[in-house]
Amino acid sequence: MNMRGKNPGIQKWIFSFVVFTYQPYFGGG
Repeated sequence: MNMRGKNPGIQKWIFSFVVFTYQPYFGGG
């Protein structure tokens, strides 16, 4: 997964999406 040079914004978007999707597992929600 080397997308830092292509689109660094997508990595942050995916991270936010994963955190939002698995929020219950992290003790959120």
